[in-house]
Formats: sequence, C-alpha cells, structure tokens
Amino acid sequence: MNKPEKQYVNAAGRFLAVVKTPGNGWLGETNSGKQFIRVPMIVTEEGPQKDREVVWQGYLSEAAEERTIKTLNDIFGQGWTFDGLFAGKVTWAGTLVSVTVGEEEYNGEPRFKAKWINPPTRKQEIEHDEVVGWDKKLAEIRGSAPAPAMKTKTERSEEHTSELQSPYVISYA
Repeated sequence: MNKPEKQYVNAAGRFLAVVKTPGNGWLGETNSGKQFIRVPMIVTEEGPQKDREVVWQGYLSEAAEERTIKTLNDIFGQGWTFDGLFAGKVTWAGTLVSVTVGEEEYNGEPRFKAKWINPPTRKQEIEHDEVVGWDKKLAEIRGSAPAPAMKTKTERSEEHTSELQSPYVISYA
C-alpha cells in the first residue's frame, strides 16, 4: 500500500496542531553544522490547512539554546531530556500545541514555516469528539491502534493561560 504524499501548510496563520513523531528523529543538524530539535505537527482545526503538516525547528546554538529549551519546557513540561528523546524513551507525539506559521521567500517562491509554538490557546473551543478524531488521525499516521484515553490535566484559568501565550522567537544564529 502506498503512503499518501505529505501535504504541508501553505498559508501563514495561527493553528491548533497535534505533535507527531518525526520520521527522522527529534534531533538534527543542518548542512552547515547547526544542531536543532524538530517538532513536526499536523494541523487539527477545521479549514483549508486541516491535516497538513508543518515542522518547527528550535536551534541549539549558543545564542538560541536557552530560548529553545524554555519554549519546549513551557509546552511539554520539564520531564524530558535530549538523551530521552534520542533514545526514544520520551515522546511529545499527541501533544496539542498552537503553531504560528509565517511566510518567507526562498528562490523567488513563497515558503511557509513554523515560526513559534506555544501551549494551545483555544482549549475551551475543543470538543471531546474532536480529540478522538485527532487520536484516530494520529494512529493512522503512526500505523497503529489509537492509544487509550489519558486522564485530563486540571484546566488553567483564563488569566494563567494568557500569560503563556507570548510568542517565542527563535534565533537562527
């Protein structure tokens, strides 16, 4: 059976998305030797970008490392390590996030890439049926059965949630 061709986000905006397991690992290095951590996501909210993929890269250079780690801690908590991600002992797959996609020009063509990721900001609009649908999509992407439902975390107050909504700029130094 042939896998369908990936469709990537092709518009700028802010979207709710679910993190998926990267096919080539969480950690990577550019051709120029810059190390980064990748977070691939599938847009989950209704609209033309639904089910499209976008990948955020947080650079681990001396200039950007602290901001990258703070961003990841704000979204995924502090129970992860680079070694855990590398060894497959830790995963962020299935985590709901808010992703801001920006447009750039590359060789005269528009290119869309994840600029910021944050904890989800429109949680109150999400219905349980929608989450079950995401789990089905996640299982389809993984090629496995949906995982059993987990206990939900205590909801944050609207004031506390708004404190976490600041966009995180990642330096590409």
